[in-house]
Formats: sequence, C-alpha cells, structure tokens
Amino acid sequence: MSTVNPQQQRLDAGRAAAGRPGTLVLAIAVAAVLVVVGAAFARGLISVLDVFRIMQLNSVFAWDETPDTVMVWLLVLSVFAAVIVAGAYTRLAGRFTGGRTPAVRPFTLQALGFTAAAVVALQPSVNWWRAPSAVGVAVDPSFGRDEEWGPLAWVFYALPTVLAVGAAVLLVLSLAARIWRVRHEDGRGRLLARILAEGRAVPGTVSEVGETGLRINNVPLRRVVTAYVDHTGVRRWVTTDALIPEAETPVVGGPAEVRYLDADIAAQKNIAVLTGQALQRTVDAGAGGASAAGLTVSSSGVLFGT
Repeated sequence: MSTVNPQQQRLDAGRAAAGRPGTLVLAIAVAAVLVVVGAAFARGLISVLDVFRIMQLNSVFAWDETPDTVMVWLLVLSVFAAVIVAGAYTRLAGRFTGGRTPAVRPFTLQALGFTAAAVVALQPSVNWWRAPSAVGVAVDPSFGRDEEWGPLAWVFYALPTVLAVGAAVLLVLSLAARIWRVRHEDGRGRLLARILAEGRAVPGTVSEVGETGLRINNVPLRRVVTAYVDHTGVRRWVTTDALIPEAETPVVGGPAEVRYLDADIAAQKNIAVLTGQALQRTVDAGAGGASAAGLTVSSSGVLFGT
C-alpha cells in the first residue's frame, strides 16, 4: 500500500527526465540502431527479391535458385527489431522533450538506413544484386533456345534502381512532411502563446469527456467538450481531441477557462481551453499569468494543461 499515486509518480519522473543530456545520448544511440535496422531490412529484402529477379532474367536452365536462409532470417528479425527499437526510441525522445513528439520520427530513421543500403547495393563492387547471364535475352545453355525478355523481365532488371530511387523519394517525402509538421506546430505554438497573453478570458465548464479509443505513447486521446458564454452573451461549445493522462482527465461539470482572440471568436484556432493544473497555475499566477510553457497542445489547437 502507498500514499503516493503511482500514475502521478510516473508523470513526475518523466518530467524530471526532460532535458537531461544522458537521455539525449541514449535517444541518439537508439536512433543509430534504428538506421542500422533499416539497412538490415533492405539487405534481407534485396537478397530475397534477387532470387525472383534472376528467375525472370535467366533461362530456366541457367538458374537453380533458393533463398539464402540467413538473409530470410535477417529480413524477418529486422521487422521485429524495428518495432521494438522504434518503441524504445519514441519513449526516450519523449522523455527528453517532456512528452512531445520527437522531431525525427522512427520511420524516417529506418528509411534513411534502407535508402543507404539500397544505394550501396547499386555499386558495381557490391554483389547483392547479381548480373544476369545476358542483358535483353534469357540464355538457354542446354538447348540453345534463347528467349528475348518481355516487359516483366525488364521491370525486374531495373528493380535495383527502382528500389533505390523509390526509397530515396520516400525518405525525402518523410523529411519534408516532418519539417512541415514541425513548422506548423511552431506556428500554432506562437499563436497559442499570443492567445494566452492577449486573449479575452471567460469562465467555462467541462460538459463532456469521451474516449476515442486511441492511445499514443500509452496516453489516451480524449474528446472534451467545454461550454462557455462569450463576452457578447452568446453561449458556445468548443470540442477538441487531446492527449490527456489518466490522472489529469477533466471532470464533467468541472471548471475551465476559455481564452480567445476577439478578431474571430468563432474560429477554433483562436481558442485556448485551460483545465486542471494549467487552470490552477493561471489562478495562482493571477490574470494573464499563463504561458505556453509546460502545456500540452492538442491537434485541434485547443490547449489543455498537464
């Protein structure tokens, strides 16, 4: 038996780990392992694909192909390793950033390793992709019945380049999407900081708390509806999906504070909702005392405190 809430204890421990150099070093080390796992997956996949490639490019009498058992196991184990290592990386990066999503996602790191291995495999000195008996024709060494390649054979012949280029395109798209996301979140964070500093504050009430069935980093995504009356006397409701830990779930009927910019009071992006500890910090600091620091921002632009 304990007098300390274990869930709150875990949250406090996570906050204490935020910003620690040791946590950052571990996250970088695990990120490097993710790159290696991506490269290992590419190596195993290339070996398996090459079996089918040679079967398409050479005559039936010029190949006796069976997959390399070691490479098959490498392919399978790298898939399991990717799941485990990605989870470890996400947890470590989340601890360092105080629960925020890491700037570089696990998929991007794995794509980096995969792309590097696929490009290396294109080098003439690397024999992960084997050369066919002849280009453009399936040579029959037994009966001399050579056959010209069909469209499918040419596709398999170009497979090494297609795989490398495709992996590079996915990597670039992943990086571009993440850069856009980070810039979007930064812009939203600046807007919310402005709302907290300059927005009109009115009291609100939590009218509904629902479950979405989703969890991210073991934190449930909840749907919260907050009712309030704006400064013109109009009653409004604002809905958001936000990551809120179990220990800090808003209570139906509980107090909230709604802040919004007068420029467009109906636009949800101009609204911030404070509940729980965020609201308490605002009360303790006095009017205008809240800031964006230490607060969790939901995907819809509504802000909940942790």
